[in-house]
Amino acid sequence: MRLLIDTQIILWLLADDARLSTGAKEKLKTQENEVFYSVASLWEIGIKRNLGRLPVTPLEVAKAMDESGFTRL
Repeated sequence: MRLLIDTQIILWLLADDARLSTGAKEKLKTQENEVFYSVASLWEIGIKRNLGRLPVTPLEVAKAMDESGFTRL
């Protein structure tokens, strides 16, 4: 299955937030699934970072996503 995750899912995943269901976490970690994230999410994270709403940088997020085996679009 191919999955495209949005910015909020990325942030919940990185923070291990309880709002991300166990089922969703399993789908994201299943090797058979291809997980994609958009460069637009990195742009959005950069904006929120500059406004003081996030403690992480887009580069840190991209590195974490890439290390998780997710594909950047």
